[in-house]
Amino acid sequence: MAVTLTNRGSAGLKAFSGGQAFRAGDVPAGKIPTSDLVDFQVSVLNRWPDGSLRFALLSGRALLAAGETKRVTLSVANASASAGALLTENALAQFDAQLSFAPFGSVSLRTLVGTASSLQNGRYTAGRVRQLFSGPSLSSWLYFSPIGGHAHLSAWFEVRVHAGGDIEILPWLENGWLDVPGPSSFDGTLSFSINGVQQLSQALTVPNHTRVAAINGAPLPYRVSSTGFAEMTHDVAYLQSTRLVPSYFSGVNNATIERQPRTFQPQALLSFPVGMGSGGYSPTIGLLPEWDVVYLASNGDLRARDAVLAHGLAAARYPVIYRDQRTNKPLAFSSYPDLVVAGGETSAIASAGASSKYLYTPTPTGVAPPVWATSHAPSIGYLAYLLSGWNFYAQQVQHAAALTFLKQGNLTRMGTLGVLPPNIGANTTRGAAWSIRTLAQAAVATPDAEPDVQRELLNMISNNINYYHANYVAMPNNPQGICAPYTDYNANSGKYEHAIWMEDFLTGAFGYLKAVGLPLAADVKKKLDEFFAWKAQSVVGRLGVPGDSKSYHYCDAAQFLMMLAPSDSADWVTGKGPWYSDWGQIYVATLGKANVAAASDQLRGSYFPTATSYWGNMQPALVYAVEHGAIGAADGRRRMVTAPNWQGFINDAKDNPVWALRPWSGA
Repeated sequence: MAVTLTNRGSAGLKAFSGGQAFRAGDVPAGKIPTSDLVDFQVSVLNRWPDGSLRFALLSGRALLAAGETKRVTLSVANASASAGALLTENALAQFDAQLSFAPFGSVSLRTLVGTASSLQNGRYTAGRVRQLFSGPSLSSWLYFSPIGGHAHLSAWFEVRVHAGGDIEILPWLENGWLDVPGPSSFDGTLSFSINGVQQLSQALTVPNHTRVAAINGAPLPYRVSSTGFAEMTHDVAYLQSTRLVPSYFSGVNNATIERQPRTFQPQALLSFPVGMGSGGYSPTIGLLPEWDVVYLASNGDLRARDAVLAHGLAAARYPVIYRDQRTNKPLAFSSYPDLVVAGGETSAIASAGASSKYLYTPTPTGVAPPVWATSHAPSIGYLAYLLSGWNFYAQQVQHAAALTFLKQGNLTRMGTLGVLPPNIGANTTRGAAWSIRTLAQAAVATPDAEPDVQRELLNMISNNINYYHANYVAMPNNPQGICAPYTDYNANSGKYEHAIWMEDFLTGAFGYLKAVGLPLAADVKKKLDEFFAWKAQSVVGRLGVPGDSKSYHYCDAAQFLMMLAPSDSADWVTGKGPWYSDWGQIYVATLGKANVAAASDQLRGSYFPTATSYWGNMQPALVYAVEHGAIGAADGRRRMVTAPNWQGFINDAKDNPVWALRPWSGA
């Protein structure tokens, strides 16, 4: 375990802070990470089910020369009481920051310090929302206030205070209550100042259910210090070994790093799509988007770190913020059995469902935000949170997860259960996949200090595991591990045709969910194990032995469409089919030829060797099948990676790394 501190300024004692994930069991309960730094603090944010440390905020100070990079090795010692007095809000007595959105009003941080926000008449008052963590080296608080008494606009400040008096602050403007009447866009000038010195001023329109980080330039919180800060980066091999992120082939081209935008201004597009939901490859789609993968595959390049943080801020442009004004948190699923997000052009939520009770969030007016489409929804803010520990990013993931519930019709999601079927309602197969991924990431990112939010997420995840197990394991269904598709791509062909690459997305998402090790009940874990073992067949079965008439030839594993049943009216609901009896029959039905071995066999079709192809889409499903011990997965993958032209895929992945997963063993 180690982190790296980089001094981009002059020599001196540099404060630092950043997130750090830990493997299950590496820091057992009763233990704490330590370092040889004189000033070093570990703030525990959440733990693995066995009580060992999962995620913490590391902070402290290090004496660094100008331009110096220092590797700090972490060891494990017995936990003990913190030495020194805890930093309190008194440390902010001589500090002020002001966020303004003219002509609506402004909020001074100084007026919020020392006052707890509380629920009065169904809304929260201005003040401290909560203390995020505390210690003698670093303490942090989250503050909130309506702007000028406005019903929709609010100012937020996330503040960190270091022992040496250094301060970091991340401010934002928010326009996103769950069901306050009259949601709309608002025009104004956003400005931010520290101790009377203006840091930002920008005219903009804030659409409904979005927020805007009041930062311009480097994607970092504002820092007030006489000596400066060090930048913390990670041992990315260790980070990947935690299983909280996938494992990727190491190495990307310098041009791939350089093309990632790494500065930010309010409402920046950066690498996000102009129109979310368009067909074809997008660097945003995957278990993680391209900028996140580049950081992990580049050995933690500082430029790539900045790109991760910049995109985490830019994700706030999408309309995913439906904060419950009664709790000041994302909506609790158990409290809203029938409420559904309002559809329509101004809500910009693609494929929103219907409420049988006609209960919808208020219909927005004004300028519409950029469209959010679950079918193409990227991971937003997750890796930025793991790298930085800033609660702003954790909230972004939580709100995106809550929207996966809110956009489903109440009957489709089965009321408060939050079920995400792949074939009906507001989903497609890929929409269900990315929703499962987002729920898993939100559960990981939610601090243990928010047990109510954690409980809602884990319940929804458990309900989905129960649903998929009941439909595909407890009740026999398609023997090839295919979940009910949302459409037959050729309804009059006499065969059921499905986009098998979407199925890979769903397999990969459930494999990822299993890998992150959430604290699920024992019976739910067992069902997840059994469901994934069934589901993995959908990718493993396509990597069969050449020349075996009952197998699918591995060289043709990645297709756009695949024949899944010998009938357009196959019964997926009861699982009765009819189904093909083996993968050999599917191969003949799909390729129109028998499985024949040839000396010239190599991976082919579907744009191979491009790493953005359907061969790429298949990799997460296959890697998790190998990691979770699915029968035949290791042999199937070995056939693929020993093909004479496999290296072409690896070479292209240095430019396009999103799908370049590999098992954690490094093979």
